[in-house]
Parts: sequence; C-alpha cells; structure tokens
Amino acid sequence: MTPANHSMIALRPSLRTAKFYLMTAVGLLMLMSNSHAAEMTCPAVENIQQQKGAGGGYNYSAISVGSGWQGENPDADEALLKTLKFESATIKEGVDSKSNEPFYYVTCDYVGGVQDDYLRLSQRFPTPPRAVGDHWKEKQCTRSSVAECGFDPLSNAKGPAPVKIAQ
Repeated sequence: MTPANHSMIALRPSLRTAKFYLMTAVGLLMLMSNSHAAEMTCPAVENIQQQKGAGGGYNYSAISVGSGWQGENPDADEALLKTLKFESATIKEGVDSKSNEPFYYVTCDYVGGVQDDYLRLSQRFPTPPRAVGDHWKEKQCTRSSVAECGFDPLSNAKGPAPVKIAQ
C-alpha cells in the first residue's frame, strides 16, 4: 500500500461516525430554528407615518415584515400622533368574503387624551400568530409598552414536524 492510499483510508469515516455528525448537524439546525423565532410587536408611536386621507382625516402606516401595518382615522387632525399612547394588541381571525378562506391578523390600538384621539393599525398574517410572554390574556395584551406584547407571526400551532432518521 502506498502512503497516498493509506492516508485516504484513514480519512474515510466509519458509518457510526457519519451518523454522529449527521445527528449533531440536525440537532444544531433544530436549535437554531427554534432560537430565532420571528417575534414581532405592534409599532411604536414614533414609527407610525401619517398621510392626509382623500376624504378627510388621516391614513396611517408603519413599515414591517410582510404587508406592513395599516390604519385610518377619518376624524383625525395632523396633531393626533403626538397625543397617542399604545393601549393594546389583539390576535384575531376573520373569513375572506370572496374566498371563504380564513385569515389571521393582529390589531394594535392607540389612544389619546380625548374621545376621538384613537388609532387602530392592523396587519394580516398567513398563519395564526402566537402570543409570546405572560402579558396576554386570551388573545389580548393590554400594556403600556409595545415591547411587552410580543407575538410570533410565523408560528405553527401544531408544532414542528417530527424528524425521523433511519438507523
């Protein structure tokens, strides 16, 4: 046996070693996918943009992953955003009137000092968002900070698919 052939034989892993490395890689991938959950919150008031509405009032938006947050207030004036504070987030489900398919969304409510000082932003998601943290009661979180009302918009209520590895 030549030295070149001998080194090639020594580098060939056994079946047991190959399974070990495969299981280690699968385990690391599972940990990474669970530790990087896509937690979101309602937008902070300072991240909300306003635009004068065609029929009066204002339209509001905030940039986000997906379609972004949208809302309107037909009674609003230009100063509304300066008076608003976050009030609550709610996870909801609806049914599309054309397709009869369910859709999922989160509403974010903001209130000001007087009765008409309000704003509701909403955003749709392809799967039911999952509440994150212990501030949620049922599907609503009422806190003074958006950071305390996190949710995972990409959750799968059934959990991850089981992984089967042949032995």
